[in-house]
Amino acid sequence: MIRRRGEGETRGQDGFSASPCLRVTVSVLFLAGCVPVPPGMLPQAPAAAAEAVAYPDIEPTGVSIASLHFKLRGYHEPELHTISSLAEDIYNRIGMDTGLYSFLAGQSYALVVYKDSDEYTAKTKQPAGSRAVASGGSLYTYAGPDLAPALAHHIMHMVFNSYMGDKAAALQWLNEGLALREEVARMTDYERTLFQTTQNNQLRSERMPFSQMVYVIGTDEQKRRQDLWYLQAESVVSYLSKQGSSLAFAAFLGHLRSGATADQALSSNYAGKFDSLKDLESTWRAEI
Repeated sequence: MIRRRGEGETRGQDGFSASPCLRVTVSVLFLAGCVPVPPGMLPQAPAAAAEAVAYPDIEPTGVSIASLHFKLRGYHEPELHTISSLAEDIYNRIGMDTGLYSFLAGQSYALVVYKDSDEYTAKTKQPAGSRAVASGGSLYTYAGPDLAPALAHHIMHMVFNSYMGDKAAALQWLNEGLALREEVARMTDYERTLFQTTQNNQLRSERMPFSQMVYVIGTDEQKRRQDLWYLQAESVVSYLSKQGSSLAFAAFLGHLRSGATADQALSSNYAGKFDSLKDLESTWRAEI
């Protein structure tokens, strides 16, 4: 199935969507995972976002703390300080990766840390296996040694959506590519090796045309680390970020935010390398 997704959706299962937005499905026969889809069959990027969902708060017995960019609510103050330090470290990494230093300096987000997976599931209604869900400027999760990848993924989503505003809905490939890149950086060595092996094997045998990639999402969001669309989006974003400085990437994002097309944003900030998505696609295909 091919589905379109709106900017204001909520996300669960370490970045999987749990959206209240309108979903449109188009039945397409896929051979070997993905095939080019005629333009007329591709769903157009959504024009408007749905309202963010506010999930139930922690119980009244909880505590709150604040760091430079996050306000945290939970039940154990030492635990919140640990998560706060991790979140700030992730936030700083996002600044270095995207070059959005000035924007990030003035932002603040909420982290709601439930007691455990039972409270998280009961209050967010996310499916079994979900690790976190972000909605608007708030992220809902619970503590645990496996939190870092999901936290990085969702913080990147919150940053991207707040920076891009109503432009985010049409840039899901970029949003997911950035989020998965931050997630990969927080994986264990074993997880990262497994991810990169899967990614390399998939992209050697199956590559989605960019004309399709920018309009659709992966066919199975619950298998994000194996789904071709997600794997390709991460690969393309990581490749592009290495073609210039973080300031060039920030300027690229800024042009998109101002309403420029991807072709215009690329030609303005990667002159001599890419004049269009087609140029980016050609060089990416030749070098991966």
